[in-house]
Amino acid sequence: MALEQIRDVELLGDGVVFQYLVFSLQLEGATKRIARASNYISSGVDSEEALIRWTRQDLEDAGFLEAGGEFTVQGGGSLARNPYYGTLTLFGKNTAYGADPDRESLAQTFKAAFPDYEVAWFGPDVAPPPKRRPRVKRRRPAKRRRPLKRRRAK
Repeated sequence: MALEQIRDVELLGDGVVFQYLVFSLQLEGATKRIARASNYISSGVDSEEALIRWTRQDLEDAGFLEAGGEFTVQGGGSLARNPYYGTLTLFGKNTAYGADPDRESLAQTFKAAFPDYEVAWFGPDVAPPPKRRPRVKRRRPAKRRRPLKRRRAK
């Protein structure tokens, strides 16, 4: 079992907003960081535990744990995926495990896994900027014209 056989990034389910965790894998002196993400809606309340169970099951299926490998959670955050614009944005931090230690290198990992997407990231304490609504110019109401006085016929 080699660490190269384990995919760097996997998303569970479809959606737009995901919660991700970063795991550190150790096997025979070698280390590797992987990220696993699940949709907020599908994962429910115990989303961190569901991600850990899912990752453990994947590693067991790959024979990683049987070969003496270990994994630990390094942190996490949120991931926004916009397939229409082709963007991925990493932001925030996980409430249970904190922020991932090196978000910039994690963004590069996501870029390698999703080459068709533009990847952006924000620090754990910085929220992405809110989307601004385009300013709509208000039209002034048309001036009311005075009604014409009717002349009386003489």
